[in-house]
Amino acid sequence: MRNRPSLGPGSTDASPPNDAAPAKKPSAAFWLKAAVAASALLLSAALLALSPVFSITSISVSGNDHYGAAQIVSACGVSVGQNGFSAVVSGGSPVRMAAMRIASAEEAILSAYPYVKSVRARFLPPGAVEIEIEERSKSVVVPYLGSGLLVDEEGYVVDVVKDVASTELPVVSGLEFDRYQLGRRLEVSDSACAEAMIAIVGALRQSDREGGELAWEIQTIDVSDRKNILLKLKSGLVVNLGSNDDMYYCISATKEIVFRGLEHGAKGLVDFSRGPRPIYVPPEAGDVGEPPRATV
Repeated sequence: MRNRPSLGPGSTDASPPNDAAPAKKPSAAFWLKAAVAASALLLSAALLALSPVFSITSISVSGNDHYGAAQIVSACGVSVGQNGFSAVVSGGSPVRMAAMRIASAEEAILSAYPYVKSVRARFLPPGAVEIEIEERSKSVVVPYLGSGLLVDEEGYVVDVVKDVASTELPVVSGLEFDRYQLGRRLEVSDSACAEAMIAIVGALRQSDREGGELAWEIQTIDVSDRKNILLKLKSGLVVNLGSNDDMYYCISATKEIVFRGLEHGAKGLVDFSRGPRPIYVPPEAGDVGEPPRATV
């Protein structure tokens, strides 16, 4: 094996290393092929957008309850006879277009109807459009300038009513705000109060799905004092939830007390603010005792 000749003092090896070789620039042929491919793609898209084969022939709606199917179709901006592919590419992101979703229809429905929580509008070639709706559920009513705002479990305003009492929903007090917008979350000055309302409503919905409906027994929810959140039932019974972070436990325990522990229509106070377990205070002043059968 022959040794590599030694370079003299001050000499350097001028041969470039293999990994430092200059990268090859794309050739003209490469760019020509890319241009042809892009043109073919655009031509294909244009042909799909103009072809009568892919005209919309039917529009179906599912998941709607508060709004009729005709209302949803009217708001979506898509009509029978329109080319389905042209609807898909109208204002849609690449991700939505890849899923054949009609972004313009989804946004139009969300803007028009505050009860709609989410919507998915898809074109199914050759000519069907399916619109899937998820609606919000009114959970409580918040008084505002002589009217009532119907609010869902996430704090979104879904409707306005003139008569608060006509809703038969729990009336929430203690929220301070000066404006609202349908379809948007209610913005209040004290976010902790809003969070307390949302936590209570969420716990009510979760617990009521398991049996018994305490929500319909509640007349008012007072969140003005975060350390002493008060529920007043239609029977006159008052429940002090304190500042408890485990609202699900409080609501479930209250259901046990109301439906199994106390006589129907019993009044007094169920207090969760004095310790890990609630205590029951009958209407008689100074009479304090353990709530019957409050085991959860």
